[in-house]
Amino acid sequence: MLELVYTCRKCGKTNSLFSFKEDRYKLSQKVGSEFDVECRYCRKSDKIKLNKVYARIKPVYSFIVFSLLFLLACLTCYFLLKGYWRDNILIQSKSIQVAFIGFCIPISVLAVLSISLKEKIRTFNNYRL
Repeated sequence: MLELVYTCRKCGKTNSLFSFKEDRYKLSQKVGSEFDVECRYCRKSDKIKLNKVYARIKPVYSFIVFSLLFLLACLTCYFLLKGYWRDNILIQSKSIQVAFIGFCIPISVLAVLSISLKEKIRTFNNYRL
């Protein structure tokens, strides 16, 4: 869900790098403080410093996770309301409570996941060599 990116000095476009490490120190042990990269847009090779690399959330993955959790919320509401809904009774307060709980559970999972990802990104981006 997280990716490491840098900006090409020649063309100014953002390129993604290899897999995400927890911090720059672990990444520097793997690749060193400077390493060679090739821009996938202009195909120019360049040496970049590790401090020019930053972390961000991949937009595609965040959309997929949000969509799946929203679908889970809708399905949870459907099944919970199906168990509590009666045809001869108007909407009761219990049905409203069940629908609210059905939406709150996946949304709270998304909130916790978002907070933990932001913390990982902040840790990586704030630590410099």
